Amino acid sequence: PDVVVVRMYLPGELPPQSWSIDTVALALAAGKIVLPIFWLYSTFSAVDSVQQALDLARRAELAPKFLLGDFETYNPTGHKVEDPGPTTAQIREAVAECQSQGVELIPYTGVWWLQGYLPDYAEFAGLHVWLEQYNNVPDLDSVTMPVGWPRERLWGHQYSADGVDMDVFDARIAA
Repeated sequence: PDVVVVRMYLPGELPPQSWSIDTVALALAAGKIVLPIFWLYSTFSAVDSVQQALDLARRAELAPKFLLGDFETYNPTGHKVEDPGPTTAQIREAVAECQSQGVELIPYTGVWWLQGYLPDYAEFAGLHVWLEQYNNVPDLDSVTMPVGWPRERLWGHQYSADGVDMDVFDARIAA
């Protein structure tokens, strides 16, 4: 089955949360597996962000086993980093809040961000991870793992195909 990743827009983000709800409804109506994702900003409370993302996912009629957390720089114009992404402490808080709600937090990130912005990332190497790596290869075996992160924790891979973001997931995990 096809998997659709839908961003859970937090209060104050654009577009409004109704976009997330409507997009989930369309994907479910088409028979897709829907995975919710949220952006963890360094300027937002990690606990509140997880709670808001999960609340929105549930309002959209999802019962998520997984919550994808986007951990990278926020650079909307392509020129200036407006948010460097979450700190180690914020990721710990997000993991703990997900665990308290019976949901597995799965980071969506890149090796470039882990090595450049989160020097102690190895602390989280026990988590599954969805890595961006724009290598035009739709194969999990093609992904270069962060040092110390076991390949068996690779949950998904975002790549590019003709300028379009595409993803491949480990079917045993995403099912």
